[in-house]
Amino acid sequence: MRRSLVLTGFMGTGKTSVGRVVARKLGREFIDLDALIETRAGKSISEIFATHGEAYFRSLETQLCAELGTRENVVIATGGGALVNPQNRAAFANAFVVCLDASLDEIIARVGNATNRPMLAGDARQRIETLMRERAPAYAQIQTHVDTTRKSVEQVADEIVAMLDGNAPIYVTTPAGHYPIWVGENIFDRLTRVKIPGHCAIVTHPHLATLYAARIVQVLRSQNIESCVIEIPVGEEYKTLDTVRAVYDQLIEARLDRQTTIVALGGGVVGDLAGFVA
Repeated sequence: MRRSLVLTGFMGTGKTSVGRVVARKLGREFIDLDALIETRAGKSISEIFATHGEAYFRSLETQLCAELGTRENVVIATGGGALVNPQNRAAFANAFVVCLDASLDEIIARVGNATNRPMLAGDARQRIETLMRERAPAYAQIQTHVDTTRKSVEQVADEIVAMLDGNAPIYVTTPAGHYPIWVGENIFDRLTRVKIPGHCAIVTHPHLATLYAARIVQVLRSQNIESCVIEIPVGEEYKTLDTVRAVYDQLIEARLDRQTTIVALGGGVVGDLAGFVA
């Protein structure tokens, strides 16, 4: 059995959505702590707060953390305040705990208008700012953090799965979004985590094609993605429009189109030219 994965963090950071996707990718059972509390209490979180108060809700939360802390091989999404309590954090000492973060504006955009969150009664923005400030020291006690700002659920899930594999990518943020960089051994196997629609073309030079092209083609084929290998000569002197035109001709001959993904196998001239062609 493998140790459980616990996702925590402030409301609106994506704990439940990401948890479901991660559980599916890992083939594990998913448990939503708040949903389990509602099921056992026979009431919604809002009703529990209104009828019994926050202290009672937190006692139910602590009981469940102690119970779930003994489980293995599951994915658990906690409520935003669950692991603020040191006792609850200690309950998951044997689990891999990840705290999801997001910017203030992102959280407000996601949950600012919610009517089913008792912790946001009143001025939502002010309550979010206050709660984030109050909970920051507790979240800081959690070693592993993932920022979900402007990332899709799939992106965050893939990042967390990579962490569990011991192969976490480095995410680069640009005005257009995020993209991952993987560094390490067996790097071609990471292609199974990249969403590639349709066909693809692998642009490389003869030396690298001999060493690695067949392996990449095989990895892609395992995902039902067909690819063609296009070789360009080695050397800066071949970074020309004539070489670009030769690549275009081969793409056309292979009946590839604008939906094709271009894979650059190599750096320098290969990376520059393949990027230009794409």
